[in-house]
Amino acid sequence: MSARPIWWALVVVSVTACTAAILIHPIVTADTVVVPAFLSYGVVGALISRRRPESALGWVFLAIGVAVSLAMLAGAATAGAATRPAGTSLGPVVVLAAWYQSWYWMPLIFLSTTITVLIFPTVPTRRLWQRVLGVALVALVVMTVVAATAPTVPLNVEGSVVMDNPLWIGLPGSLWAIGTPFFVALVIVEIACGLLRAGGMVVDFRRARGAERMQLRWFAWAVALFAPLWLIAMATAESQPVLSEALNLICLALVPAACFVAVLRYRLYDIDRVVSRSMSYAVVTGVVLATYAMIVTAASSLLGEASTVAVAGATLAAAALVRPALTRVQRAVDRRFDREKVDAQREVDAFGARLADAVDGASTSTELVAVTRRTLAPSTITLWTVHG
Repeated sequence: MSARPIWWALVVVSVTACTAAILIHPIVTADTVVVPAFLSYGVVGALISRRRPESALGWVFLAIGVAVSLAMLAGAATAGAATRPAGTSLGPVVVLAAWYQSWYWMPLIFLSTTITVLIFPTVPTRRLWQRVLGVALVALVVMTVVAATAPTVPLNVEGSVVMDNPLWIGLPGSLWAIGTPFFVALVIVEIACGLLRAGGMVVDFRRARGAERMQLRWFAWAVALFAPLWLIAMATAESQPVLSEALNLICLALVPAACFVAVLRYRLYDIDRVVSRSMSYAVVTGVVLATYAMIVTAASSLLGEASTVAVAGATLAAAALVRPALTRVQRAVDRRFDREKVDAQREVDAFGARLADAVDGASTSTELVAVTRRTLAPSTITLWTVHG
């Protein structure tokens, strides 16, 4: 069976649900960064599964997008349900929407973390990782069933207003509920599977060559950026809420963006340039901000608090510092993170110096082809020579 009808069905469901949610209740569907961030998984999943239908990662990402789209629609349908008078009939649509909201977040969280790590960039072929993936999937299914068959379903975010779950299977709530030791044990198993595979990625990276190595580097780059950006977002949540929300959005979108590049191999070999530029601009930004703060503090203490002269002087000094600082930092970072570029430049310079004294055309042509292969790694090389 062709995967195209399934792809179209999932995309249509996702787009329709998003559109309907926005039309029904736009305030409910647009008040958080989680929605657009996880929708980015759906967009990336649609692109990957369209071009590479054999990629399990693309279908998982697309499923995440569909789940979030349906959650948007469910949120719009249940808006105001918690404030209705007691005894008011909610209706089957509201009940179904509230029930879906009570458990959809469970597969959403672990599909975007543990399962993504386990199937990136492709489903593992080694028996060990296949078993780990199987354990993670079983734990996820059981956790989802636990969340979906709890005795009650919350009608608001705080969980202070609840309704009876129409799909409660009759087991005691103290046993079959979120937060019980059984559920916590499943969460620990899920996290352990992800961490185990993350450690395996480190080993795989040391052994990998070519495209596989670059794919792992893209994924590692996204994970490495996540932690500092998330910490900054948490630190600025109260003082700079807009900046904090923007950083949270970037954090959640980093992994699908890196996976898009890695799986489709779009400009895959630019990872060294991306890493070096990210490091350079981060360092220069820190240096400039620190310089600005020190000048403003020192000048304000001498000229008076909130001095316009201090602010103007600090701004000019910071602006003058950007270009020389960026140049020096870029060179230092490139030597560490973009060695291929640095080594290639050195080899080209050395060849240029030898070329000044070369007299043998045949040996020069041979060396030119060799240098081109080592520095640019083209798939084919054709050299034309003109004899006078």
